[in-house]
Amino acid sequence: MSPRRSVGAVVLLLAIGAWSSPPASTPAPGKVYEIRMIGDADGYRFAPARLSIEAGDSVAFVVASGQPHTVAFDTTAVAPPVARMLAMHMRDKLGTLSGPLLLAPGDRYVISFAGVPAGRYPYFCLPHLALRMMGEIVVR
Repeated sequence: MSPRRSVGAVVLLLAIGAWSSPPASTPAPGKVYEIRMIGDADGYRFAPARLSIEAGDSVAFVVASGQPHTVAFDTTAVAPPVARMLAMHMRDKLGTLSGPLLLAPGDRYVISFAGVPAGRYPYFCLPHLALRMMGEIVVR
């Protein structure tokens, strides 16, 4: 293939990728809070389990132990228009409002709450839901 065709093929592939992928979320201008994901002899939990933030802040979920973990928001507790907005800020989703599987200590998953309206956003770890690994983010 000629260099000219190679460049054209790369541009075409990039264009296809841009149209088939959801837009990446814009980093939030606010603070970044950290929630640790823990599984040990005391049980499976998020620390802190309840966090209050301002609209525009971000939350970094960080694996501390007991992996694998996920972050999934309760779709029954989030109105559809708000769910779509929140989903725009979640990359590499496994499902509706469910982040990726985090496999190793130190793995991080950051969610921006830029433009997300005030409210309560209950979440859980799908692999450890039966063990009641749940939390709530309150956007003020």
